[in-house]
Amino acid sequence: MAPTEASILEQFLLAPSQLPTIISLDDFTALFPRTLQSSPQVRALYRDLQRQRSAVVDAVAADIDDEVAKGRLLRRYAVRARLRAEAQEDVAGDDELQIERFVASSAPDGSDRITAGTDAGTATTTGAGAAGGRGSGGPSSHSLTSIVPELDDAIRDLEAEIQQLDEEEARLMAAVQQSVGNLSDLRYGRLYNPQLPDEVIKGLQNVQATCEQMTAETSTSTVSTNTADQRPAT
Repeated sequence: MAPTEASILEQFLLAPSQLPTIISLDDFTALFPRTLQSSPQVRALYRDLQRQRSAVVDAVAADIDDEVAKGRLLRRYAVRARLRAEAQEDVAGDDELQIERFVASSAPDGSDRITAGTDAGTATTTGAGAAGGRGSGGPSSHSLTSIVPELDDAIRDLEAEIQQLDEEEARLMAAVQQSVGNLSDLRYGRLYNPQLPDEVIKGLQNVQATCEQMTAETSTSTVSTNTADQRPAT
């Protein structure tokens, strides 16, 4: 049996990541001075590090489960797209079959052949439908034992999709509520930053002072220019 995505990730990320796999208690104790190796604090420190490492491994395992669920969801989307494409091909094939039957009904003594062709077409269509599609390339039929895991996967995929939609809805609702709250505060004069009015007034005063300074400099320059023009030529 081919290895799955979960088994590969667990084998390369989880199995060698436990602290006893990396370093045993004896090797860890040997790293300390000989006078401290018999101290119970060394064993307590090792157990604490082991708990921390286990927490990290559990977090990685949860991430692996999420990635596997996303992979199943992507495969489900691919299967749905393939089924839609096959359904479109089936519709095109049914149209061709109806045309062939119409042509056969127009031929002499076509009644018996129409009946036989209809029966054969029904049997062929029924057999192909039981096989899961038209032609020999369709997916194989399911038994009660094999369909149950597929249904379980479909249920998990739908639950994961619903959970993602719920989370997205919660994020959008929080953003909308925050926007409504900000607008309400602005309407009733309750600003989020109580120092904002003073900052705005100070900024406007700085702009006014700058404008007055530029106006004064412009006036001084104009007066100097006019005085120079009014001087008599020597």
